[in-house]
Amino acid sequence: MRLLTTLVLLIILFGSTYPNTYKSFNERVKNIDNIESEPFIIDTANHWVDSVFNSLTLRERIGQLMMISAYSNQGTEHINAISGQIKKYNIGGVIFMKGSPIRQAIFTNHIQSIAKTPLLIAIDGEWGLSMRLDSIKPFPRQMMLGAINNEELIYDMGTEIARQCRLMGIHINFAPVLDINNNPKNPVINSRSFGEDKKQVLRRGYAYMAGMQDNGLLVSAKHFPGHGDTDTDSHHNLPVLNHSRKHLEQNELYPFKHLIDLGLTGIMVAHMHITAFNPSQAIPATLSKEIVTDLLIDKYGFKGIIYTDAMNMGGVANKYKPEEAALMAFKAGNDIILFPPDVEKSIKRIEKAVKNKEIDIKEINRRCKKILGAKFYAHLNEYKPIETDNLIADLQTGETEYLNHSIAAEAITLLSNHNDLIPLQSVENDLYVINIESSENNNFINRAKNYSQISCNTVTKHTTAPEKQLIINKASTLPYVVIAWHGISQYPANNYGVSSQIIEFINNISKNSKVILVVFGNPYVLNSVQTKQINSIIVTYEDNPYTNDYAAQTIFGGIDTKGKLPVSLEEFKVNTGLTTKKTRLGFIHPKTIGADISKLNEIDDLMNSAIINKMTPGAQVLCAKNGYVFYNKNIGYHTYDSIIAVSDNSIYDLASLTKILVTTPLLMHLYEQKKLKLNTPLGHYLPLEPDKLDIPIIDMLAHQAKFKPWIPFYRLTLDDSLNYKPGYYSTIDTGNFFIPVAKNLFTIPEIADTIFHILDTTPLNPKKEYLYSDIPFYHFMHLIEYIEYKEIDELIDSLFYKPLSLNNLKFYPSKHFDIDRIVPTENDTIFRKQLIHGYVHDQGAALLGGKSGHAGLFGNATEVAIFGQMLLNKGEYGNRHYFDKSTVDFFTTAHFANDNNRRGLGFDKPEIKKNTLGPTFNEISQSSYGHTGFTGTYFWIDPEKQIIYVFLSNRIYPDANNKKLSKYNIRTRVHSKFYEAFTQSSQFLISDNEIQ
Repeated sequence: MRLLTTLVLLIILFGSTYPNTYKSFNERVKNIDNIESEPFIIDTANHWVDSVFNSLTLRERIGQLMMISAYSNQGTEHINAISGQIKKYNIGGVIFMKGSPIRQAIFTNHIQSIAKTPLLIAIDGEWGLSMRLDSIKPFPRQMMLGAINNEELIYDMGTEIARQCRLMGIHINFAPVLDINNNPKNPVINSRSFGEDKKQVLRRGYAYMAGMQDNGLLVSAKHFPGHGDTDTDSHHNLPVLNHSRKHLEQNELYPFKHLIDLGLTGIMVAHMHITAFNPSQAIPATLSKEIVTDLLIDKYGFKGIIYTDAMNMGGVANKYKPEEAALMAFKAGNDIILFPPDVEKSIKRIEKAVKNKEIDIKEINRRCKKILGAKFYAHLNEYKPIETDNLIADLQTGETEYLNHSIAAEAITLLSNHNDLIPLQSVENDLYVINIESSENNNFINRAKNYSQISCNTVTKHTTAPEKQLIINKASTLPYVVIAWHGISQYPANNYGVSSQIIEFINNISKNSKVILVVFGNPYVLNSVQTKQINSIIVTYEDNPYTNDYAAQTIFGGIDTKGKLPVSLEEFKVNTGLTTKKTRLGFIHPKTIGADISKLNEIDDLMNSAIINKMTPGAQVLCAKNGYVFYNKNIGYHTYDSIIAVSDNSIYDLASLTKILVTTPLLMHLYEQKKLKLNTPLGHYLPLEPDKLDIPIIDMLAHQAKFKPWIPFYRLTLDDSLNYKPGYYSTIDTGNFFIPVAKNLFTIPEIADTIFHILDTTPLNPKKEYLYSDIPFYHFMHLIEYIEYKEIDELIDSLFYKPLSLNNLKFYPSKHFDIDRIVPTENDTIFRKQLIHGYVHDQGAALLGGKSGHAGLFGNATEVAIFGQMLLNKGEYGNRHYFDKSTVDFFTTAHFANDNNRRGLGFDKPEIKKNTLGPTFNEISQSSYGHTGFTGTYFWIDPEKQIIYVFLSNRIYPDANNKKLSKYNIRTRVHSKFYEAFTQSSQFLISDNEIQ
């Protein structure tokens, strides 16, 4: 037997009893009925346990069975009181309550240093350390965990909580909660439970338990034999459970019984009167021998640690004196008496019972050794003080953030969705959102703005009836509205904290409007609204930045919806949950997509170095994979004076990205509409000089049409002293001077005729070969507008940007955006003689009033990426068709590779020859395509790896001769790092050669 217990201990100490049986924890859970395991056994037969035990007096041995409470947020008097009890009675353990990490660590080190016997340190951390400590990010409550179908995430959460506990010198976490919450009026368990499906409670409970125990933490499942089906809070009174033994065996006891067989290390017993076991006397289960010894120990064979629930709770303290309750708890079979209201009286009463032969001293000795064995298991035989240096940083790694993101995304539950309203098909019009009990500045609204224009109103319990009626009237005129319902409590008191006025408002507005209701909180609150008249209902279970983010993504199709309701509601059965498929670009944590975080940190370092070394004042950097943005950062400022920080709302001059975001897509559209033939000469459509009549459009798109690279048209308007020639410019918008070139600088419309005359009369190069040129894209603008009788900005907006809801991709930025949103470019001392801010940098486009086929578009990284995702999807986005797949493939293919021309049609491509530096890094797929821009922009799409990369900067501020960004290959180095984050390969051959 000693060999067996030692073997079990070693397995538990150094790894799971089943580490290599299954490929993943999800596979392990699926086979939960077939897992070979044994109940947890504490090894008490070792030298350390014997030597410590032999050093203790009877009173000290009894003291080992006591666990007292401590608060690190209290002062010296409290610390001295706790220290005094530990010294005087050789207390076995301490449960820490409210406080802060550093103060608790110092407190722990102090009491461990003065304790004769090392202390077991515990915490009630159902959703992690943040349940008791400040400065720590919380994990979700168990109801939210009950909604997900990925137990691996719960296991990983348990793993991270165990890691954090070890850093804090904590050995026991009083979790998981195994109560089956089948009573919506339960005032104390409720959202702390995984739900009401006993098998799901078992699976989730097992995942949480295994994550903690596999990583060295003792746990305590609670509240045995089950506190879910009550409407009384045992903190205040004694709940009564009247179910039969058969019912209890089949329901409440089910998860406890199975987890005991799977190696559960601890159980906490509830303060509840279970009439099936104690029919004649209203005795709490904590004090019931029939429940603790006869059922838990003898029938179920549990050999782990048995804890009472806190003995200061009303369920016990209202009826029993502290010392009598402690004695009864011991007699019932509990190992540790938690939170005894009077430690001295409790110890003395048990000591007296031993002397009076009420208790066999052998039982004291056995349980004391059991506690010492648990301390040996927790490595207290080789205790080391907690390291407080960098403790907060060590506790707050990215793992918590990743798990919160992933769990929130998996938990979002769609309960109803009439006519498949979600995900929304059209995003062309503003989405009207009614915020209940929340400001408009929240993650839900901010994320929704990535998909659509948003208009908002806020309703609180203080909103007047006339104000609410105006909102109801407005909603009735719209195709649908979103109600974002915040301010919901986790507990049923006062209808989950929701006023009757709010309930009435929701019911009234849903009578005459198609409503998407998002419940940011406990789903039981839906029992108070008329759900049958609501079109679509989303439940997030909690109200935090993560659930707000993914709820918005659910509405627009940024993520799949897969959560299941873990409890029954009046109109919805347990496990209800509709599934939807993603239709638009999503936003997730990088680890979710499998990115190596260390490589992303290298990107952060690289970008910070670029800012410090003044390669650019700031930048937006975005990368997406498989339809999900996993990196989207704003670095630096608009200018070097560090006044306006770069944000998602910052608007950059996209320069030559205009070619593939405006001109080429419009040509693709004309090609599909059979209004344009690529092998037809340009002269077929436009009147041109003879030498240009026969130039095929396909050659122009591939930059092999013999055009000059560019023409400095503005030079014709300057004299030899670089002053403006008369008749070209005015500082005011007056008469014939109304074409804006820059701030307070206007030119004449005839300048456009001059530009196109120069384009027509400039001789071609003698040889047909690849030579990058802006000139074809001047002609393309003219061509598109000639065929369609519309200007290109109107066309691109109506055909693409408006249906895609790309409201930040615009020509003429100063007409559309506040100037503080627009990032300035060059301080132009030669042509415009001012800082270019709110106007296009490119001189040719500026002379045309800010719009051309080669430059003039402004925007942000997110919307560039959305357009890129449409192309990556081969012309599909948001369940809407924009291009045929064949069209996208045709335009993004290098048709003249045999002529040493890497270019696609409008799109740039990687260099054809290996080890030859081109626009991107050497190892990238040949199927990839994109473009770069003079202002410091870069946009690349890789169909093979399903990666989109966007880099926007104003490297030309304040001087266009600042070429450090290209010299040090920043854009391509960042690009290659993203690939390394997935391939783990060595550094790629990279260069900004040929990048503008």
